[in-house]
Amino acid sequence: MYGASKEPYAIPTNKLISGTSTLYFDISTRWQIGDTLVFPATEYNGQDELRTIVEVQSAGKLIRLDRDLDDNHVLPDVIGNKVPVENLTRNIRISTRENVPLRLRAHTMFMHRQTGVVIDGVSFNRMGRTDAKQTHTVAIESGEKPLPEELSNSIGRYSLHFHIRTGADRSVAPHIVKNSVIRDCAKHGVVNHGGHVEVSSNVTFQCTGSHFFAENGSEIGSFKNNLAIRSEGSGESFLSREANFDFGHGGHGLWVQGDGGVDVSGNFAFGHANSAYFYFGQYMLEDNKVVYFDAKNIKRPEFFEELDTVFPRDIPIFFSNNLAVSSLRGLDIWNHKEHASHNLSSIISDSSFYANKHNAIFIPYSKNLVLRNIIAIGTDGLKGIGVNTNTKTSGLVVEDSIVEGYLVGLELPRHGATKIDRLTMSNVINFRIWSPLSRNRTVELKNVSFNDLVEWSDLLDQGVSEVLGQLKLLKRQQYDFYMEGVRPTERGDLSMVFEPTQIVVESRDNDYVGKQIYFPEQSADFTPFSNTGVMELDDKSNRQLWNTWKLAVGGILLPQGAQRYSRVKGYVGRISEYFPSISEEYFEVNPTVYKGDYLKNFSDNEYQEGWNFIPLSINGKERTVMLYADRTPPSLSLDSFVPFVIHPDDVPFGLRLQGDDIDYVAGIRTVNRVNREYRDLLVTEAGLIEVEYPITDSAGNINNVKYTVTVSEDAPRRGQDLAHYLRN
Repeated sequence: MYGASKEPYAIPTNKLISGTSTLYFDISTRWQIGDTLVFPATEYNGQDELRTIVEVQSAGKLIRLDRDLDDNHVLPDVIGNKVPVENLTRNIRISTRENVPLRLRAHTMFMHRQTGVVIDGVSFNRMGRTDAKQTHTVAIESGEKPLPEELSNSIGRYSLHFHIRTGADRSVAPHIVKNSVIRDCAKHGVVNHGGHVEVSSNVTFQCTGSHFFAENGSEIGSFKNNLAIRSEGSGESFLSREANFDFGHGGHGLWVQGDGGVDVSGNFAFGHANSAYFYFGQYMLEDNKVVYFDAKNIKRPEFFEELDTVFPRDIPIFFSNNLAVSSLRGLDIWNHKEHASHNLSSIISDSSFYANKHNAIFIPYSKNLVLRNIIAIGTDGLKGIGVNTNTKTSGLVVEDSIVEGYLVGLELPRHGATKIDRLTMSNVINFRIWSPLSRNRTVELKNVSFNDLVEWSDLLDQGVSEVLGQLKLLKRQQYDFYMEGVRPTERGDLSMVFEPTQIVVESRDNDYVGKQIYFPEQSADFTPFSNTGVMELDDKSNRQLWNTWKLAVGGILLPQGAQRYSRVKGYVGRISEYFPSISEEYFEVNPTVYKGDYLKNFSDNEYQEGWNFIPLSINGKERTVMLYADRTPPSLSLDSFVPFVIHPDDVPFGLRLQGDDIDYVAGIRTVNRVNREYRDLLVTEAGLIEVEYPITDSAGNINNVKYTVTVSEDAPRRGQDLAHYLRN
């Protein structure tokens, strides 16, 4: 299908301020009188505005609107004049009639094979009947009775859905969607499900779920130069339907399930209920099988050449030239390369984030990311975190970037190597730094600039009310380094408190050049532990621990002459010399000393139950390694939605156990998420299914958990009873 040629959106050369009624462009838009335009809100909780064209001059370079704009639609100068105006009018229109109930809406689907469909310049309005407001249901199986109408919410009925069963293949012509419109969709807009689809220069407006959606992680192709405005979302956590593999319902401009097989570049996203862009590395099940990415489709095959398939979450992401504005978060990357066997970096580059309420970028459970040429500007009264991590994030590089206007600018990862170079910061807290959670966490800071929250020059030429509001910011305590303190409870590993943390600032003219930043708890008189039950540690000062064990918070005692700085929660002093790291060669010749990422657990009888303090001499220097001996197996706590009863017709579909692996280390509860699929289930004569789930802790203690499911005709039915999906 080919519609009349016109620009799907365009960026005016004049700023879109309140009172604007004339638009000027440096290109011929080919827009016409009567076309409907959308002006996206650029502030969180702002209002989008719709206008109609009443006059066109100079081949569409000058446009007059039916009435003035009520609000400003502008971005900070540092980002530039990048607010696009989208045109919702096309001469080919596919639409459900008005006032048709949602369950009777039309939907568009291209099924099974990749045939090189082209959709260019087409409008899809009020299309799609799958409702993001409730969990989807699966299609009925042969011989089943149809679902009652009030319960049916069949998966896959979207505005424009490419459902490719033969698999993504670069050697076959891709499906193409460009210059088109998706408006008012109940769940997802343009969906690539398992295929090769090139989606470019499209505009979308008011989709409840995800405007652009890659569904299962095996997809290839691109989402390029698209504009997605406004999603309401389901109002639920994005993980609320994890048991049903129902994702992307939370309200997103773009959702990519799992992988970097789909290029994401040049897109705009405004006003989304959840994250504007979301990569989610959770595995997917289809036809009771885990979905993998075909290794032949990887653009860097030299790193995967011996593999046929790859976990989608392990493929590097390349995300560039995108803009996220006025959404809950800008970019989320979850569960990405956390356990990958390679060290390839994912590149997030040349992208801007503005007025996103909670975070510009959030990268939990992710590893080896590079943020390059990023602009992240916060608003909403200096709240939120510019670049946010969690306790599993590992390895981060930030280069040539700006992070301003947040409560916290950057939350440093607690694992791996963090490298910062050429970064400008202006936040209430610029760097928030916690103690490490794994061995050899390093932090390298170069060419970092710290600006005041408010410069006096910024207050000139502003109205009285604006000046008074800005003056309040001057009274807030600003920190360049906020040493958050020692948190030893992660996985119960008390030894992490003593892991070296060296924060040194290099190569920029500020008060910290050539100095080291220390935790307050590194003071010689500080007592880090009490009531742990470990007599070697309890009620001992750092000085006592150092004299006895050569242990101290952060790996070293605070040096003499260290000082308090007004913008540092902690101390600033000379650079300390640390003990050398225990080398790989040492472990090879001393196999009784275990090198673990977290706990040094032992079940060997040579160690006493609990913490052991092992003195070592390395290169003539005395030091101590803490080892934890554990002889108690862990337990399994299943999630509430895991069934204890199953319908006999559902037995062929298998069973998934999911929950928490719980262990106690020195009285501290530690938790790991676990899940396992069971196929080829056997039903006993008593109508029971019995499965075994062995779980193991870091010390090698095994608990073979046995789980019994009753097979009953009274159980909720897969695909036939919505209660099957609402157990949680």
